[in-house]
Amino acid sequence: MDMSVDILLPDAGPADADALDRRLARIGTPLGREPFAGDALLFCERLSAAILSDPVARRIPDLEAFAFWIRRKAIERLATRFADGAPPGTIRLPRGVILHLPPGNAAMMFAYGWILALLCGNHNIVRLSRRRPPEVGLLLRLIGAELSRLPDLARGQLFLSYGHDDQITARLSAVCDLRAIWGGDDTVNRIRSIALPAQATELTFADRFSMAAFQANAVLDLHDENCAALADRFFNDVFLFDQMACASPRIVVWVGEPSDCRAAAGRFYQDLAAVAGRKGGDFDAGTLCAKLSYAFRSILDWPVSGMRRYGGRLLVLTLTRFHDFRSDVMGGGTLFEIDLPGLDSLLPHVRRKDQTLVHFGFSDQELRRFVGQLGGRGFDRLVPAGQALFFDPVWDGQDLLAAFSRPVSVLCSA
Repeated sequence: MDMSVDILLPDAGPADADALDRRLARIGTPLGREPFAGDALLFCERLSAAILSDPVARRIPDLEAFAFWIRRKAIERLATRFADGAPPGTIRLPRGVILHLPPGNAAMMFAYGWILALLCGNHNIVRLSRRRPPEVGLLLRLIGAELSRLPDLARGQLFLSYGHDDQITARLSAVCDLRAIWGGDDTVNRIRSIALPAQATELTFADRFSMAAFQANAVLDLHDENCAALADRFFNDVFLFDQMACASPRIVVWVGEPSDCRAAAGRFYQDLAAVAGRKGGDFDAGTLCAKLSYAFRSILDWPVSGMRRYGGRLLVLTLTRFHDFRSDVMGGGTLFEIDLPGLDSLLPHVRRKDQTLVHFGFSDQELRRFVGQLGGRGFDRLVPAGQALFFDPVWDGQDLLAAFSRPVSVLCSA
């Protein structure tokens, strides 16, 4: 077999077919691990501390957020959540070997899924792209250092990298008990065609679309400093991952009277543009040209009544009626907007592909009524502004703590 695989962790280096098979044989050997074992908890605690003490890592928002997510108290809450989720009369055990095929457009996503699978007691194979941003390389270095202190835990982990090679993916799939695929629809469908062992299963996280809904009067009622703070939180939702994450909002739905919606939007975008100018970093001329080309095409082909540019980072396109552009999106701070009289006016336009609704200004009762009216047609998450990219063990409607484990029924005689 002609193959090119780079082992990243542990014992980094290139691997031929025989070397990969030896690694896979070791991964497939059960160690009898229990969920939330002591060494896994210790590893998370040490890795969190290592990230926060590293002079470079602690300055990278994605790494800082991950370190916060795996701190001791957070993991203890996950352990409680895991234990409470076991059905009566069952014991939850690891599923076995998990093959992780994370997305390329959200580089840090691999770490969250892998940590959850590790905590559930599984052995893990993680395939990473060869085009990795520097923060991933830094995190791998810190992971490797901490795994080297816990050899029993390290023995069940394998991080590798290779190109788009279905033969290698098939080789990895043949030893897994669960395959987790993150990516575009075409990627998911292609990998799903690769056979799994008969008793294995898989999770798929395909293309998704996300929105925001703001109650116009609630924005208008904010003091200036609070409106600026809202814009600061929403900046993270839109601009992290260059607006290419599935949870990144693409359209803002303004709810209220038309005059209130226009006043709230004008105020809010000014604040958002100020945050983008302060925190957005550099942008290149090519990205700006691509955004403008996309905007002009949208004006010609779709019901777009206006375009507003706020520097080079924020571009807002106003829709006169709802248009389905889910399969044709542009990142880099490109937002559509539309005014609707009520949140329920959004219901006819929701599709199963819709993942996250970022919200501001609605009561818990209003949000719950809206979800009840959806009837399962779409939206797996409704989150406050600033939390679109916060990872939760329930993702895309899938409970990962449950998926990465299996309940074993234990029935005793009377």
